Amino acid sequence: MTLFRLILLCALLASLPSVVAAQGDVPDDLASVEIRPGWRTGEGRHYAALVLRLAPGWKTYWRAPGSLGIPPHLDWGRSRNLAAGAVAWPRPTVIRQPGGRALGYGGAVVLPLVLRAVDGDAPIRLRGRLSIGVCAEICVPVDLPVRAELAPGGADDPVIRRALADRPAPMAALPRCRVAPVGGGVAVTFDMAVPPLGGSEAVAVEVADPSLWVTDAETRRDGDRLRARVEILSRGAVAFDRSAVRVTAVGRDRAYEAAGCRAG
Repeated sequence: MTLFRLILLCALLASLPSVVAAQGDVPDDLASVEIRPGWRTGEGRHYAALVLRLAPGWKTYWRAPGSLGIPPHLDWGRSRNLAAGAVAWPRPTVIRQPGGRALGYGGAVVLPLVLRAVDGDAPIRLRGRLSIGVCAEICVPVDLPVRAELAPGGADDPVIRRALADRPAPMAALPRCRVAPVGGGVAVTFDMAVPPLGGSEAVAVEVADPSLWVTDAETRRDGDRLRARVEILSRGAVAFDRSAVRVTAVGRDRAYEAAGCRAG
């Protein structure tokens, strides 16, 4: 780990709720996961879902939770007959925490899986582990085993369909983005045609290069336009790729996202 990344990691850990030290502080039903087997299409694509349940008052985090969240990780490297797979993340909520905000979920959440079988006529044997942070006043790292045999065929599942429909909608137009140098990287300001989202609004900015650090977005609402500014930092030079950035605007009632931005 580079010195730059180590410094940023230490700053992140300092801002998070304290990590639990005593098992007695953790409820027995802190987190559990089950699999809805879903259905297979004619092209070998299989739709399934993880149903994640948390104890009352506890939260976990979206794929890009911000500096006050812990990103989830799904490892299914021991699976069989699996050519590719991804989580189709449903719309998160804005979680206000001491020192800022994060994006995540509470209670129960359905995480759709979009999988592709090597052999469309054979079962997919999922073998893996979902690693998440579960937080209240304290944070607990949780590893949940993921095991299922997903047979060809299956039946359309309205629970999975609703979760797929709850993903952020595409923005009507790519955001405009302006790039300016700052110490240690660049500042990027996004201008989005996004109607009010309801309640507290937040913007997440994701970049393809995992070595880059993206700060939490500072946002400003102006009618039907939402503006957000982030800094993208690195120990070395930062090359900002407009085509590889993903921008997601989240509110209480709805969310929108865009893949890429245009100069302006």
